[in-house]
Amino acid sequence: KKGSTMAALDASLAALSIDASPYTVRIGIMGCASIAKKNARAIIRSQRCSLVAVASRSIHKAEAFCDELKLPPFDYELPLHQTVRRLEGYNALFLVEGIDAVYIPLPTKLHKEWVLKAAAAGKHVLVEKPVGVNAQEVQEMIA
Repeated sequence: KKGSTMAALDASLAALSIDASPYTVRIGIMGCASIAKKNARAIIRSQRCSLVAVASRSIHKAEAFCDELKLPPFDYELPLHQTVRRLEGYNALFLVEGIDAVYIPLPTKLHKEWVLKAAAAGKHVLVEKPVGVNAQEVQEMIA
């Protein structure tokens, strides 16, 4: 049974890759938490995502985060998806053209504020779990 399940999964994945859009989601990371490093590595390895910016309350933290992951610094001469901007302040992610989605690995108590700001800025949102401090807060975010 395990073999047939894996074969079905492989077939499904193959079908997805044939029909998949060539579109790449350009992601900005809000904050430099340790979980963000793990997910930044996954974004970098993805064929459908591109890490284009990292924002922190401190530019030094954003730079250190990017340096640790050996991310190429921003260069106006290169396409956006080949470099990573280092930004000071979370709001800066909303000002950069070319960011499709914002990944929010901040403490849970800050999720609502930044999810709503990202949505208002027209960005898709990826947020760490738990999404909110309670069900009412989550309802407000998805309303």
